Amino acid sequence: MGAVGGQEAVRLTVNQLPAHTHDLHACTQIGTTGNAAEAHIAAINTDDLSPPRQRFLFGAYPAAANLTHLNEGSLETYGLAAPAPHDNMQPFSVIDFYICMSGAYPPRG
Repeated sequence: MGAVGGQEAVRLTVNQLPAHTHDLHACTQIGTTGNAAEAHIAAINTDDLSPPRQRFLFGAYPAAANLTHLNEGSLETYGLAAPAPHDNMQPFSVIDFYICMSGAYPPRG
């Protein structure tokens, strides 16, 4: 009773993360509408930004047959070199019991 167990914070490692993917849908042409038919992300040239640069249009996802897998070697992960620990404490409440072994507690006036 009264023993301490577990850890308040834990740093996750790559081995603790399930294998998963993140899809990025894009096209190679410059987009001209806000609903690019064959891509989710399309670039558009604009000169109303300073300095002029590309903005991106977001549209519908392409059909599964149109997807292309990227080379995993060309992508890199972020934040794994020194990940911050996350809070690992489950919801809890603390109750203290005060038991009087002799006499009256609390003392009455």
